[in-house]
Amino acid sequence: MKPNISKAQLEVWEWKNALHEEIKNMGLEEGLDYLLKKSRKVALEMKKTNIRKSMTKQKD
Repeated sequence: MKPNISKAQLEVWEWKNALHEEIKNMGLEEGLDYLLKKSRKVALEMKKTNIRKSMTKQKD
């Protein structure tokens, strides 16, 4: 029987593997710093996107 794996779970595994490839040759401190900077950028983009969506909804 084949396990039922959601599309979201598969995407998470793909992101995890991609991040691992990006940092696998870095030291611990450098890798953590890189991941923190990258996550800040993503969080800011998400925040901007959510602000734009909420502003669009208010106009309707």
